[in-house]
Amino acid sequence: MRREHLNYLKEISRVGSITAASNILNISPQALSSSIRTLEKEFQLTILNRSTQGVTLTSEGIRLMACASHFFDEIEAIGLSQHKKKVQLNMTKEASDYYALYFIKEITEVNHDIDFSINIMPIDQLKE
Repeated sequence: MRREHLNYLKEISRVGSITAASNILNISPQALSSSIRTLEKEFQLTILNRSTQGVTLTSEGIRLMACASHFFDEIEAIGLSQHKKKVQLNMTKEASDYYALYFIKEITEVNHDIDFSINIMPIDQLKE
């Protein structure tokens, strides 16, 4: 997952439509839809509920977005401070089962000398 994917999910969630989000993001609806389907395959879950009335995030999509937001904030902090040695990931138990190893792999590609801690918490305590 790249930051642009997170931005895609946020915009789709905000406007409730892949077509409307694609207009705002200046990409084709097909490219946006394909990008989301690639994420769904990568994480092996359904991120969006699709219907003729629009799209909404699934519960898995909500968790992914919350975890990814936190993850990218941590990546930015690492980039701003090359001396940062500790990364704290906050995620739900379910999200940690899905995403923890993926995010740790991504972070260690940026900086190999990092101490991780994962805090398991209820979804309502996670920042969006």
